Amino acid sequence: MFFRRIAARALEYLISLGHRKIGYVGDCHNESRYKGYQETLFHHNIEMDIQYVIETEHPEAICHVEAVLNLLQVFTNDETYVKIEKTVAERAKAGEVITMCTFAEEMTNKGIEIGEAQGIRIGEARGIAREKISVARNLLDLLTDDVIAEKVGLELATVKELREETK
Repeated sequence: MFFRRIAARALEYLISLGHRKIGYVGDCHNESRYKGYQETLFHHNIEMDIQYVIETEHPEAICHVEAVLNLLQVFTNDETYVKIEKTVAERAKAGEVITMCTFAEEMTNKGIEIGEAQGIRIGEARGIAREKISVARNLLDLLTDDVIAEKVGLELATVKELREETK
């Protein structure tokens, strides 16, 4: 009964934040947390979507990590989680103790890595675009718009806008 109430409280909190797609990871047979999950969804008229329920038969942490990763992939359709799952599973098979904290740290590090890579790509693209515009401005008095667009790699419309700005 205690775990049923804990599950219900957790769901109540998520529902109060506006969440409606709420997953469950764990044993689905004779498990009070699962019953609390089902009852709370029913109480709030939220249809239980079976794809958000990941059953794990064994309590080992790696099963739960794999289940959470599978659930995240269902929610986001992001293959990154599959790669993390393989990495975490390999580490567990090699004898490392894997906990949800280990998993959370791995996810955090991967998120930071992805964010940094995206930031670098965006920064590089912006820098290249600025440089192209700078070069095009320097050529406005020397070449036609068509030639500038072709040689610098800008759209003709962009070069025409630059020319209008300098008038």
